[in-house]
Amino acid sequence: MKEITNSITKARESYMNYTRIILTLLILTSHLKLMADELELETGWLKPELGNKGNVMGASVTSVQDDAKKLTIKIPKNQNPGIEEIKEVIMIGEKTDTVKSPTIRKIKYEFTKDYDNDNYGLKIYLDKRQKMPFRLYLKGQEVDN
Repeated sequence: MKEITNSITKARESYMNYTRIILTLLILTSHLKLMADELELETGWLKPELGNKGNVMGASVTSVQDDAKKLTIKIPKNQNPGIEEIKEVIMIGEKTDTVKSPTIRKIKYEFTKDYDNDNYGLKIYLDKRQKMPFRLYLKGQEVDN
């Protein structure tokens, strides 16, 4: 009888260990899937000048208004597929001789999925004039096409 009880106990422990392993793998897989869905894009350096184009994702400045406080950036959809929704935009200013470290600016923005002929539109509203080149980091959710 004692041998049967020991066998049942060992079987139960093995079952519990297998269950833990399977649950751990499921959790890790779902976490990796969520991480894979995150998307971060970068424009490359842009100058706040009409027509200026970044060298990374084809973004270009299509409008400069209100003494460079309002900028409109056009981003080609075909070069940047899979963006469902931009959740965060970070602006980083370029280092210069007078500015030793890049500046990170909080900005207000509007993201338009269908701006103009297969381009996304990004309207940026700044609290003060943008004089120096900048780089934008766009964080969002990726979708399968």
